[in-house]
Amino acid sequence: MRILIAPDKFAGTLTAVEAAAAIEEGWRRRDPEAEVLVAPMADGGPGFIDVLSAVVDGKLLSVTVRGPLGVDTPATILLAGETAYLETAQACGLHLVEPKERRPEEASTYGVGQLIAAAVDAGAKRIILGLGGSGTNDAGAGLLAALGATAATDSAIDSAIDSAIDSAIDSAIDSAIDSAIDSAIDSAIDSAIDSAIDSAIDSAIDSAIDSAIDPAIDSAIDPAIDPATAGAGGTAAHGQASAGTGSGSSRSPGAAAGGQVARLDGGAAGLAGLGAVDLQPARDRVAGIEFVAASDVENPMLGLRGATNVFGSQKGIPDERKPEVDGWLTRFAELAGRKTADQKGAGAAGGLGYALLLLGAERVSGIDLVAELTGLKQKAAQVDLVLSGEGAFDFQSRDGKVIAGVAKVANDAMRPCVVLAGKVLIGSREMRSMGVESAYALVDAVGEEQAFADPHGSLAVVAERVAKTWAR
Repeated sequence: MRILIAPDKFAGTLTAVEAAAAIEEGWRRRDPEAEVLVAPMADGGPGFIDVLSAVVDGKLLSVTVRGPLGVDTPATILLAGETAYLETAQACGLHLVEPKERRPEEASTYGVGQLIAAAVDAGAKRIILGLGGSGTNDAGAGLLAALGATAATDSAIDSAIDSAIDSAIDSAIDSAIDSAIDSAIDSAIDSAIDSAIDSAIDSAIDSAIDSAIDPAIDSAIDPAIDPATAGAGGTAAHGQASAGTGSGSSRSPGAAAGGQVARLDGGAAGLAGLGAVDLQPARDRVAGIEFVAASDVENPMLGLRGATNVFGSQKGIPDERKPEVDGWLTRFAELAGRKTADQKGAGAAGGLGYALLLLGAERVSGIDLVAELTGLKQKAAQVDLVLSGEGAFDFQSRDGKVIAGVAKVANDAMRPCVVLAGKVLIGSREMRSMGVESAYALVDAVGEEQAFADPHGSLAVVAERVAKTWAR
């Protein structure tokens, strides 16, 4: 018999690769001659790089980035030519923080931005990011901050405005004073010049009159008195004038105070009180880069179906805190791009999808992307039975998760699909609506305690039981 094993991770216990190995081990106990094809799967969350590194011809680059609460954490870039594959959960995953230490309102996606920057520096022109399993809810503000985006608080903007107004008033007053002084000096100079000219003219006229009258009188009187003095005598006169100069003065206006930079890397709480956001430095940093966001989530970022209200509880955000946290994200969206927040996938990974959409990312189904890269459709057509699995087979499994994607491929190939899961929380009607023929739970077969104590062995036991029913 030919079978295809295509499981997702069993969250917290087994990776997809480990789960596939356990299923194959258990199946071969019952059917050792089976022809087995293995295709571990991922939907963009944890395990994304492990799965792709087995099928994509590229090299792995190790980097260190900031984790969700600021602690350095290792991460891996899969670089194939000019295409880089990134697993965002390696930088902001919920698994990176112990449950008792989780502070979801402070958790940041800054490390994801560092991963992107490292990929760009390594020569990537196309970056495909797997989204899922995040422990953050910051609308991707940290990612944008790591790439250079900045923000200012309302108080910083008010301070800058007040400073600008004060500077403008000081400048206007200085200008008015300088103008008044210059005008006064000019007026004084003009007055002095006019006075000097008038004085010179009066003196010249008086001198000219005196000079003309005195000789005439003397000339008329002297011949009569003493003919010997006739035709003799004469006087001269002169005048003097002066002028002055003046100059104006001015003062340089004071410089406006700069605004305080807000904490875009401070998690959702860092977005409180934002007054302005500048994304241009981040866009310049990744200019010419093509982004692809691979995610199983289609939710918008805000509102009842948004990141906070739908996924906040699993990250540790209490119900009573959700309205305020969603309000912080709403404020950020109003400043960065409100319409983008309503797009499909904007709410993925606590709003990380939103930040990538702001950078021009194309959103694709994570499971569809992985299925294409692993050749799942071609493999399904070659087998008699398809096996898949995950930690909890529940209602969320229908929404773009691995099992839903694998079941669709199996149905398109007209092959039955059987699920092995830690827990099975949906009924047969819901299963069949997804294209799943049957489902088997580890907790039912070996008990919850044993399932968690020995997940590999427990999954192998269930796989052996499935083979007993389905092998031929």
